[in-house]
Amino acid sequence: MQINSVQNQCKIAFFLDIDGVLNPEDDENAMNAIHRQWRWQVGGHAYDCKNGCVTCKKVKASLFPTSATSAFEALVERVSKVADVHIIISSTWREGYSIDELRDTFGAYRFANQIIGKTSEEDGQLDQWRERCIKQHYHIKEMPNDLQERFLRGELNYTDLMSGGYVKCRASEINEWLGYHPGYSGYLVFDDCDEHLSDNFGEKFICTKHDFALLTEKDCDKAFAVVHQILKEASK
Repeated sequence: MQINSVQNQCKIAFFLDIDGVLNPEDDENAMNAIHRQWRWQVGGHAYDCKNGCVTCKKVKASLFPTSATSAFEALVERVSKVADVHIIISSTWREGYSIDELRDTFGAYRFANQIIGKTSEEDGQLDQWRERCIKQHYHIKEMPNDLQERFLRGELNYTDLMSGGYVKCRASEINEWLGYHPGYSGYLVFDDCDEHLSDNFGEKFICTKHDFALLTEKDCDKAFAVVHQILKEASK
């Protein structure tokens, strides 16, 4: 069976971080330039809003470097020729916003209409991922002695660890989403921070933290090669 014959039968999920992937969060000069343009475009509204509304987010998103956004748009279009691409926002940009608002926020880009979801903003609901999160991210030496003792006695649960800031796991959030949404042939994770993403997802994790800031065409070529392999397996 040819790979093209599985088109429209295969769904590929793209878990998309924003800062460090499309947005140059760690580049002070680039961020200052975006901030100046944002203030110029929204005018006096900037003093009242303080970047807390969809309008301001939308303006800032439209100012992301074209090198990264164009590369991602091209990748989405390339993969869309052989599978259905669904984008799930895993970034903190998702927090407090509905799916429609996220589509509006990134409306300057052709991939906006393919945003279909976001990872949960709540504590994990699947016990298996809670346990996995604790095992991967809990570092007992970083906790005060009294909490270490409580942990060793089995008195601390997942919520206790989360609220104390001792567990942080984007991998668990993504695994939770996949657990609630079966039927995908495969997925890719785009992120600049490896919160045990490489341990969980291997080559499906496209890390954008490298010498070239943000997502690059080379990253996208790697991503497409992974998708090609996924579809090859699906066509057997």
